[in-house]
Amino acid sequence: MLKNPPDRPSKTRAGEVLADFDESTEKNSSSGSSYEQNLQRLEQVVGEMEAGELTLEMLLKKYREGQALLITCQAELDRAELLIRHYSESAPSPQTESP
Repeated sequence: MLKNPPDRPSKTRAGEVLADFDESTEKNSSSGSSYEQNLQRLEQVVGEMEAGELTLEMLLKKYREGQALLITCQAELDRAELLIRHYSESAPSPQTESP
């Protein structure tokens, strides 16, 4: 039996992820945390780390924070991509006129 390739989730899985996306979007808007804010904070953390002025302990804390932000941002991008695929697949195909 063929399985869906990893980059092409099943329609059932797509529905679950879309439900999670809606829930996550709602949580982010109520908590004030958005993809853009998380990305901006990630860029700030990277800048602080690259400045080379942090102690090892602070560097490790920033690294951990950056990893968490990276995972959050990537999850948001993955959900958005899945949502776009879902909309693309469920959109009616254009009708071609026959001569």
